[in-house]
Formats: sequence, C-alpha cells, structure tokens
Amino acid sequence: MRWWDPNTYSATWEDALGILRSPFITVLVREISLKNEAEVLEVGCGSGKFSVAFAMRGDSVTCTDSNADMIKKARQNFPNMKIFYSIAELPFVHNRYTGGTPAMGSGQFDLVFNEGTIEHFLDRSNRISSIQDMMLCAKKDGWVCVNVPFYLVRGKCPEDEHPYRSEEELKEELRKAGLINVKTWGLKVVTEQGSGRQFLVGIGRRP
Repeated sequence: MRWWDPNTYSATWEDALGILRSPFITVLVREISLKNEAEVLEVGCGSGKFSVAFAMRGDSVTCTDSNADMIKKARQNFPNMKIFYSIAELPFVHNRYTGGTPAMGSGQFDLVFNEGTIEHFLDRSNRISSIQDMMLCAKKDGWVCVNVPFYLVRGKCPEDEHPYRSEEELKEELRKAGLINVKTWGLKVVTEQGSGRQFLVGIGRRP
C-alpha cells in the first residue's frame, strides 16, 4: 500500500478517530500545552486523517499537500469538516507554492506538523530548509512537530532510502533548523480497525 497514492489508499473516519484517541495527539497536546481551538497546519496531509483528528479536537486546521489528487481525496473522505485545504510543496522557499494561503509563512500557527514526509528528503540541507519553513509558519513560541515512521530509525530499511537512524539525528536537524526546547519520543498509532504503525516524534519551539 502506498500511503501517498490516492489510487491505493484512502483514509476513513475510523482512522481519524483512532488518531484522535491515540498517544500521538494526547502526548503531543500535553508536551506542548496545546490550547483548545488552536491554529494547526499540517504539511503533507495525504488523504487527511491526521488533520481531521485535530479538527475533531476543535482546532482550526489548515492542511497542505503537493498532490492535488490527495487534496481532492481528503475533501471527499471528510465532507463538511471545517478545514482549509491548499496545494503546497516543501520547501516553501520564497513562497514558492501554488494555491496557497497568505497565512502560510506569516507565523500564525500554534502548531505546524508533518507526518511521514520529511524523511523522504534524502538531502540533509533540504530537510533542514523544510523544517525551517515549517518553523516560519509557526507563531513565536509556537511548535513544530515532525513524525518519522519508527521502523526507519531501527534499521529495517535500506541505508540509502531514508536518513534517520537515531533519535539524536532527528534532534540535531530540528536544532540546526533553529528550533529550541527540542525533544523526541516513540509511539504506536493504532486505528479503530486494529492496524498500527510505529513513529518517532520530534518537537521543537520557535524562538
């Protein structure tokens, strides 16, 4: 299954509800003291389940993806959700994105997060630039969160396919992007259908 391919994967309400109830949101909300009705931006939303989970929590959510078909799929999967969808691609260098909103890059978000995307930038400078762009979307003292599939850092993938091999590598790149109060932890997301995925979560605050 290709999570990024709208022809092979489609998120469900059960998936979003599972994430809402999972340690991903409960631990993250506690760690960063995320207020109710927060401004949240997801970069690389795919078919929308993580963004919808935050919207279910009552947050004001903007989500972006470089694949217009995935944005279309997200709209179809979760109708009537108050989510702003935008086509955008990391890095947002010099506001180089299509169909974007002026809010992106203006520093209005309490939380900017990315799930299962940043590790695909094999060039380290591109990863750091992307994290920096995410940081610029956050408010001063706002937070950036990066989620990396955990099996990648446990050596179960070919060495030339993914960059992160340890928590320290992720922490170092978050710090080099300019974030402070950096922290990482591992978790497992389990859906209502019983499927689960391992993640390494990294957070940092915009100074």
